[in-house]
Amino acid sequence: MIGVDLIGPFKASSRNGNRYCLTATDFFTKWVEAIPIQDKTAAATSQALMDIFHTHGAPEVILTDQGREFWNKVNVQASTNYSPYRLMYGREPRLSSEITGDIPPLVEVDGIDEDTVADYLQARAEKDEEVFDKVRLNVEKAQEKKRETYRRRIKKGTKCFKILPGMEVLKKDERKRGRLGRTMDPDWPTQYRVTEVGDNNLVQLETLDGHQLKTQTPYASVKPLEK
Repeated sequence: MIGVDLIGPFKASSRNGNRYCLTATDFFTKWVEAIPIQDKTAAATSQALMDIFHTHGAPEVILTDQGREFWNKVNVQASTNYSPYRLMYGREPRLSSEITGDIPPLVEVDGIDEDTVADYLQARAEKDEEVFDKVRLNVEKAQEKKRETYRRRIKKGTKCFKILPGMEVLKKDERKRGRLGRTMDPDWPTQYRVTEVGDNNLVQLETLDGHQLKTQTPYASVKPLEK
């Protein structure tokens, strides 16, 4: 599963006219790709994603807010204790600044037969699986730590809430960020009703007179209406 985000527009565009940057993050390895694009149209966004997929392959799940601008705060950051490069490619990166002599080969190829290749691939797969097991354990520990932090906040009286279907909520105005002349506008201007809470940190909203919004809303962008 990857999370996709759009950053921009930037005030100064590049020589190619790029004013936005599309980022894609693999939630398991934390590997990040950044692609500059000229605008945030569907054509430019899909082409940037295809460039990433042609390099690394297509993911099973793509997580966005399904809106005009992607949401970048829906994933839980968990420490894997491994670099993203190690988890993505099975080895640590070798930078040019670290190479002082001839570049050593990753694998000696002289005299290799099919059995040797099969043994190498089997050993590599077993080693990677051991690392992935450790990563899963580290992620579970990090998530448990996050849950414990949440429980402590509740115990101390810190304001926390859970969104449920049927609740009336306020929706944060994300478009206000970065716009000039709107600093005095309310942050939570509109009331809605929750119709569905998904497992992907998104909620489905409808207006109080029953008109459903076309796109889902990030969980972090709603809060209960205090009556």
